[in-house]
Amino acid sequence: MNRRLMVLLITSFALASTLACSSSSSTPDEAPSESQTSEASDAESTEYSEAMAHEHHDDAPTPSDPNRPQHVEGVEAINVAYHQGLNGAVEGYLATPEDLEPISGVVIVHEWWGLNDNIRAMAEQLAAEGYAVLAVDLYDGSSAQTPDEAKALMESASANSDALVANMTSAVNFLRDELNVTSIATLGWCFGGGQAFNAAAALGDQVDAAVVYYGWVPTEASMVAPVEAPVLGIFAEEDGGIPMELVRGFESAMDEADRELELHIFPGVDHAFANPSGNNYDAESAQKAWELTMAFLDEHLAN
Repeated sequence: MNRRLMVLLITSFALASTLACSSSSSTPDEAPSESQTSEASDAESTEYSEAMAHEHHDDAPTPSDPNRPQHVEGVEAINVAYHQGLNGAVEGYLATPEDLEPISGVVIVHEWWGLNDNIRAMAEQLAAEGYAVLAVDLYDGSSAQTPDEAKALMESASANSDALVANMTSAVNFLRDELNVTSIATLGWCFGGGQAFNAAAALGDQVDAAVVYYGWVPTEASMVAPVEAPVLGIFAEEDGGIPMELVRGFESAMDEADRELELHIFPGVDHAFANPSGNNYDAESAQKAWELTMAFLDEHLAN
């Protein structure tokens, strides 16, 4: 382990101890008292969770690509405490390139399955591109193995949208304070795609770019107006959980609010087509989406 990650690991332990010893009157990083994303959160807790349960009814978070490396060469990764949650310190997965001091960071947000090995692998893959990557945990240490478990976890987390934004705010602050990154993007898939957008809306000019992979997104201009960062939207034409009506409504809302959106709709694929641990994985489309993502981040983040 290099010196930088050793120092971060020590810092993480110190942060966890500090958070654990904090008085009950202390508060985590402040989020807006009235979330700008309450409408989307309400939808996620009802219609969205049902739609995701339907999309994943026979799915499981198991690798569909046996040749995918478990760890990426040239990347170092550790678990770090980055946030004080309702039940104590929350740990995320921090991945950084071994021989590079990254000046840009990416906060990535897991799918409805939770922070699992697939998301850790994605963090390492992104770190190999030269970014400091922190994969957050919005499920307080839990992850799902079945659609029923995932639905329950997502509904429980979505019931407190302010807590989700506070969690992601802590991740942004961690990258800035501990790794001194100068620009930051949020990126997520499925449940995490919507949350990555919510974080960008809540944090305004603190986020420099946002990437949404087939997540639930607002369709009203007033809900997208707080977003100051350019947004990359990647969606699936055959997605029954995130239908084209929703995507086009989002596109119209971004246009009405005069917000920057680069939208790509992949034909012939379904929800979670970019997830190599799911039944809908489409390698060709996933690779194209990843290339679009890298080009977008390279354009909008300082490297």
